[in-house]
Amino acid sequence: MADQKKIEDMTFKEASVELEQIVRALEAGDLELEDSLERYARGVELLKSLRERLDVVAGSHCLSNPGAFLEERAAQINLTEER
Repeated sequence: MADQKKIEDMTFKEASVELEQIVRALEAGDLELEDSLERYARGVELLKSLRERLDVVAGSHCLSNPGAFLEERAAQINLTEER
C-alpha cells in the first residue's frame, strides 16, 4: 500500500472502486493484522471523502429541486445554442 494515489486526486469512481477492493480484502480475512489496519484506515478516509462529495451534491439544488435544475439546464443549453 506504499504507492497510493492521494484521495483528493482520485475521481469518485476511483475512490469507490478502491473502497470496494478494501472491503472485499477485509471480508476475506486473509490479511495480516498490520495490513488489515492500514487498509481499514485507508477505507475510512475513502469513505469520508466519498460522503463529503455526496454531501456537496445533495446540498446543491440539482437533487433538492430537480425540476428547477432541469429548467436551469434547459435555459443554459438554449443560451449556448443561440450564441
